[in-house]
Amino acid sequence: MSAPKVTPMMEQFLKVKAEYPDALVFYRMGEFYEMFGPDAVTGAAILEIALTSRDKKKKDGLPMCGIPAHSWENYANKLTKAGHKVAICDQLEDPSQSKGLVKRGVVKVITPGTVLSSQLLDEKSNRFIAAIYADEKTKRLGLAFADLTTGEFEFDEADLTKAALSFTERMQGYQPVEVLYPDRQEDEALYKNLLSDITGGIYQKPHLEAFDGYSFGLSEAERSLKDHFELQSLDVFGLEKSSEALKACGGLLGYLKATQKDALRHVTQIKACPKKGVMALDGSTIRNLELFEPLQTSLEDHSLIQLLDKTKTPMGARLLKKWLLHPLMEQTRIERRYEAIGYLVKENWKGSSLRKSLSSINDLERIIARLALPNANLHDLLRLRNGVEPLAEIQAQVIQLENAGLQELVGEFDPLLDLFALLESHIMEQPNLKAGDGGFINHGISAELDELRSLTQNSKQHLANLEASEKQRTGITSLKVGYNRVFGYFIEISNASKHLAPEDYIRKQTLTNGERYITDELKELEEKIITAQDEAIKIETALLEDLLNRIKAQINRVQKTAKGVALLDVLAGLANIAVTNNYVRPELNTVNQLEIIGGRHPVIETLFPDDPFVSNDLILDQSRDYISVITGPNMGGKSTYMRQAALICLMAQIGSFVPAKSAKLPIFDRIFTRVGASDNLARGQSTFMVEMNEAASILNNATANSFVILDEIGRGTSTFDGISIAWAILEHLHKKKSLTLFATHYHELILLEEELDGVFNEKVTVEEAGEGIVFLRKVVAGKADKSYGIQVASLAGLPFEVVMRAKGILTELEKAEDNLKSTRKKAIKDSSNQQITFAPIEARWVGELREFDLNSHTPLQAMEFLYKIKEQLK
Repeated sequence: MSAPKVTPMMEQFLKVKAEYPDALVFYRMGEFYEMFGPDAVTGAAILEIALTSRDKKKKDGLPMCGIPAHSWENYANKLTKAGHKVAICDQLEDPSQSKGLVKRGVVKVITPGTVLSSQLLDEKSNRFIAAIYADEKTKRLGLAFADLTTGEFEFDEADLTKAALSFTERMQGYQPVEVLYPDRQEDEALYKNLLSDITGGIYQKPHLEAFDGYSFGLSEAERSLKDHFELQSLDVFGLEKSSEALKACGGLLGYLKATQKDALRHVTQIKACPKKGVMALDGSTIRNLELFEPLQTSLEDHSLIQLLDKTKTPMGARLLKKWLLHPLMEQTRIERRYEAIGYLVKENWKGSSLRKSLSSINDLERIIARLALPNANLHDLLRLRNGVEPLAEIQAQVIQLENAGLQELVGEFDPLLDLFALLESHIMEQPNLKAGDGGFINHGISAELDELRSLTQNSKQHLANLEASEKQRTGITSLKVGYNRVFGYFIEISNASKHLAPEDYIRKQTLTNGERYITDELKELEEKIITAQDEAIKIETALLEDLLNRIKAQINRVQKTAKGVALLDVLAGLANIAVTNNYVRPELNTVNQLEIIGGRHPVIETLFPDDPFVSNDLILDQSRDYISVITGPNMGGKSTYMRQAALICLMAQIGSFVPAKSAKLPIFDRIFTRVGASDNLARGQSTFMVEMNEAASILNNATANSFVILDEIGRGTSTFDGISIAWAILEHLHKKKSLTLFATHYHELILLEEELDGVFNEKVTVEEAGEGIVFLRKVVAGKADKSYGIQVASLAGLPFEVVMRAKGILTELEKAEDNLKSTRKKAIKDSSNQQITFAPIEARWVGELREFDLNSHTPLQAMEFLYKIKEQLK
């Protein structure tokens, strides 16, 4: 049996598919895009559309499915969200003008990192795509990041032997949705190992893509970058010729051009990632401080960025997020932001007026990026026109901002007046958005276009004018101009008057009652009327193309203005929240002294407006007391107290005012947090292992200029192991002289106040009320007398008989504990620099309890063990 015959169209499709084997191909057929074969099976399932067959008569016909061409972006977005690439294969010629098979070709490849549709983009977040290049010989790692939707392009380089932490933090800072690496098989294990653990914080696993290694080659990368930026040397960007960063940049640029099939005119510069003078944040700190997402899903909208984001533009919202991910470490830059915000706080009405004007500005960064790419349309031009219109008013307001810090930050503000005038003069106020139908270019731009429109819109009047003119010329009052489908336009004269017909009248048709004629003038008018619509559309299309090119020539200006708008927006928003929530300007110092008076948690204080937030003071001084050991019951406010201190410091270093009566702060190089317990089941790690990994990262990277927040370190293992680990960690931080807040239930750690200079005790206060307690949420000097665990359990709703039984067990345990205290204290003091051990004489059941590992037993086994201990206690 012979193989089925492949049609020319399917042969064309198969060639395209062979060029893009890893993409789902959208193949244009008239008003639809079709998918065939495995592409159709995959696409139909994800898009939830009908799957049919190319040959419906055959049961095993080629699977196919189709989508409307006008709404292809919606479907492509859904596929990229599912992790697929989509190749758009379009008709490259007018089917009505082609002979035989219509020429087709791929005009764009859409990947998770190159999505441009506003329906899939979060307007408040960048959408970065990254490229990495590692060289095991030089032990260097190159990184490149680009946002196709805004034109941003940045690079970095790191020591490969120390890349794990810096690489992960850099990924946290950019959160790319797609990561490229060279498709060299010999290096695949290296890249997959690097990319295996880059998530955490708010960062989800990106799409990984191996790309042509040739683009990552030194000579090709250098050539493509020089060609794109039209430069003889890349030194202006700080890219050294042999750097791995240059190779990563070349690979990323090559990928973007390969997928977009475009010159990327909106990518106008490349710069180094912010590194010097900028603090890096790890995933734990981002997560634990709830910068972007709350730890409790029930408080979905209560994160720091939700509170601080009072911006009015998408550009401003994205800039604020960058500020939070990259706090500053340069005092001059921070103070400049304070100065600007302080002025807007003082002149609050000016800030409010500015914010009102900013609210009418569209997303200039992303609009100009779309206009620079082939998918630009009239809707984007209208959004640009509407977006730049308020800039003149904003410029007038900026001039009135009489503050040197603000003027220095914003610089010379370009209102793009000529660009707005160009758009306003060329595009109709309410144009037809279907460019193929015309009706969008204003009157007065082209005399030829105006004439053609006049012909189209006033053809009857033109014919009436011609008829009147001919009547006057010939003297034939019965003359009339008519039309039929066979002969077109004609002049009809009755038999009685045909002898008066001029010589230039050409007989076209003889009737019973008269004759029909045509003239050169009538033929010309007819041709104009019939072709006027098509000609008008061609002229409008050409004028639109010319307008787009003139807009593209102004990309740099629009991007610069967009950055100025974003900066004004963030500063005005931070000033607004400072006024609304009564924030103060921090005072910065260089002697590692932290003094927060009346500090408040910026988010929690807004959750319960009817329940006044209890403020607290905190004083840490590297020359005196710099490690606070905080004790007290759960729910007493220890975690809030520590988090609010870290948030106040972080807010201060982005240039924001802070929630306190006063704040004198050092500039930290890092803020580290280890708060709460969580498993990493995907990596097979227990709560304790995660805790130790995070603690190890802190101890290895903290410096004397770092701020460390540790909550309940060591509780994921046995009591004595936990005490020993917590003790040793505190000693290590003491040697490093890191300012530290250390909350614990291990009361043994309060002994450190006597042993180590610089360590002091604090406690959260509670008030006993009968058998219960009241949390006062005030932190004072001293040590907690009790843990109040049973009272907290009672508040949580444990059955009465369980609470009473627990009290009985506690009494027995406390008797045994009293016998151990003197021995334990002596063991700690004698340990010196040795490993801390506890070797008291203890009841047999105490040893069994100490050795029992909760992490390796089921709940049922734990209950059985507890029952056995209970029997021993009897």
